[in-house]
Amino acid sequence: MAVDRADLLRASSTLTGIDFIQVGPAQTDLLLFLQHDTLPAALAAALAAITADKIHITGEGQVDPPLVKVLANVSPLPPPVDGRAVMRLLVERPGGFGHYRLRIDAPQIDPYYNDLRFSFKAACDSELDCKQPDPECPQDEPVDFPVDYRARFLELSAGADRFRVAALSRLAGPRRSGRGHDGAGTAGRARR
Repeated sequence: MAVDRADLLRASSTLTGIDFIQVGPAQTDLLLFLQHDTLPAALAAALAAITADKIHITGEGQVDPPLVKVLANVSPLPPPVDGRAVMRLLVERPGGFGHYRLRIDAPQIDPYYNDLRFSFKAACDSELDCKQPDPECPQDEPVDFPVDYRARFLELSAGADRFRVAALSRLAGPRRSGRGHDGAGTAGRARR
């Protein structure tokens, strides 16, 4: 069975890793949730001693600003949040709408759980994945004009009468008009 690297970090007294980053409402306060629930005292002291110049936030692609300066690693470390050990960073200004990477140059941070990708605008409303509401259109006024609902019935009944007369005349048999099959009259002609 493979050993989980995160489990090894949680058991370590000299190493930890960054699990995820929470950006505060003002976007200048970052909480780094660590792999440990409770940090060993020596590891907590080493993390609190990391200076701001060892923490780098760089933008990916074309973001403005491309670099965000870290002003302070709040020391001592804040109390656990939701049962998780955290580090708190203060930055000079909020980042842009793109993605950023946070890296800490310190031997106490495991390289695999360092250099995390995050967004300063994760809590901002986004129109990218939501359907726009349909535009509200004014209701058309109903058209009120008199309709004679019997008109179609009268038309149908007149057609039915014509059909009835034609059907009855067919049933009565062929008419004798005195004309032959070529349409020429034969009455009054003598036969030879």
